[in-house]
Amino acid sequence: MRWENILLTLIGILTLTLTGCASEEKAVTFSNLVDTQSHSLVREALSDAGVSEENISRFLSNVEEFNTTVPTGSLVAQGFVNYNDTATHYDLEAISEAWLEKYPEYPGTNCRINSFVLGANSFTIASNAEVDPSLLFIDSDSLRQSPILNEEERHNFDVLYGRIPTTAEKDPDQHAADIEKYFARHNIVFNNPNVHFVAVFLHDILDEPAHMFIGHVGIAVEHEGKMLFIEKLAFDKPYQALLFPDREHLQRYLMDAYDDSAGQDYSHPLIVDNGKVLPWKVKTQ
Repeated sequence: MRWENILLTLIGILTLTLTGCASEEKAVTFSNLVDTQSHSLVREALSDAGVSEENISRFLSNVEEFNTTVPTGSLVAQGFVNYNDTATHYDLEAISEAWLEKYPEYPGTNCRINSFVLGANSFTIASNAEVDPSLLFIDSDSLRQSPILNEEERHNFDVLYGRIPTTAEKDPDQHAADIEKYFARHNIVFNNPNVHFVAVFLHDILDEPAHMFIGHVGIAVEHEGKMLFIEKLAFDKPYQALLFPDREHLQRYLMDAYDDSAGQDYSHPLIVDNGKVLPWKVKTQ
């Protein structure tokens, strides 16, 4: 083999190695918080970001209640693994049946309740203005049956997640302006820049006027150079803690999951981080 060929071969091997390392650094990993290892990582990251120990414990108590009630065979058993479509093929029927068998009346908790618990000492709300909590009927049913939130927190919950009137037109600039106006009107102030309350606002045109509302939400904190995002997918769906390379990957993940606006009369979602609307990105095709 000529030296030129040997050199090209070595360069090729080095390129593949470096590319592999870069791909690994950009990989998204996730956990369903079934094991103590993942609990420890989440607790440490949240504590380092300034989330109170009381709120972390309240959250992990919800996690424990869910994961000890439902079958976890389709969940990540240990630590964090690479995230992809096949990794999240949850046995939702078995999970839902097990929960209903133990709690036929109590729906459990969802993304909004868990995010409020984790973010409760990271924002303040001072509002007596009228709010519209009409889409929170299942949340309200859950909170009536469980002492997760105190009376003041319960009021603030309705304010934070109330519907926001907006135009029915596909006008994201106006939707963004109406969201930020709502937060200002109700004196919703996020006072810990290390804890990111990341909400997916959906455009609802079924009623008149149209509204924006938080269809999904999670808490994000930095951890060892990555962005840790903690979410509960739904009342009857698992918890997920995901490690993203950066905030842009998190935003892309949320848009891919919740933007179904193509060809519809309603507009695409808006991602809002601590009350500020992020530059919007259309769903990747």
